[in-house]
Amino acid sequence: MRQLTSKPLALALLFIACGSPPAPKAPEPAQEGVESSTQIEPQEFVPPPRDAAPESIVRTQFVPSVAAIRPGGVFQVAMHFDIHPSYRLGWLFGGDVGKPTAVRFSAPPGFEVGSVSFTGPSRFTLSGGLTSYGYKQQATAFAEVRAPLELSQGSVHRFNVEASWLACERECVAESTEAYFELETDPNAAEGVFSPELQAALASVPIPLGTLTNARFEWRTAATLSISAEGVKWLEFYPASERLKAVVAASGNALALEFQSRANREDWVGVAKAVLGGREVFVDLRPLK
Repeated sequence: MRQLTSKPLALALLFIACGSPPAPKAPEPAQEGVESSTQIEPQEFVPPPRDAAPESIVRTQFVPSVAAIRPGGVFQVAMHFDIHPSYRLGWLFGGDVGKPTAVRFSAPPGFEVGSVSFTGPSRFTLSGGLTSYGYKQQATAFAEVRAPLELSQGSVHRFNVEASWLACERECVAESTEAYFELETDPNAAEGVFSPELQAALASVPIPLGTLTNARFEWRTAATLSISAEGVKWLEFYPASERLKAVVAASGNALALEFQSRANREDWVGVAKAVLGGREVFVDLRPLK
């Protein structure tokens, strides 16, 4: 696999470029009969600067789950974000502060790229009673790719990604990147998997509500939605947009969402965190087909 990913210049390189400071000169001995003195000039006080933003707030990595492409095969691509500890990234809906993180994957003609799925978000309560939805430390976006049945052995195929985001601390900084990798065709290519870190991230992508046992998605009124599934304990709701903020009531396996205004019954309303089978999962809340 041939890969090119944009990487910001590390701060350490700046220190290397500056080199070591020159060694101080030894003081010259005073001449006999001449009084030696050193004049100290007053220095203007300069307050220490505020903590400056790091040169690169977010580092990214664009990788596939396979080392080569099998004709007709299915594999995953991932855009991984490694976030500076002081900052956070927005989810698909950033909340009161921030904007959505955008990722667009593209592939050669004949390849089918599925919808982008992000790892489950977190809720951040900010000063002034504001709420933000997003990520600290790490985030990953995935998409499934299906190869065409007819591919020449040894042919090379290029896959691209474009991403943009807003990284926020006291202030927000806009960043973006473009990257690509190339994969060869090999009819005998093995089924691939990501690194353990990315496999763990893939496991935290929201699962469809329809995959849960006895799942129900019912509108009680134009602004009241009832969701339930067997064996689920609902914990938290993350709205998909500003107008889908809701008053949340969870009781057992039932989740009730009271929206601020009328909602479109065909819309994706967001995701919810829940306990299922003794572990925390994220559930994608879309109307059942």
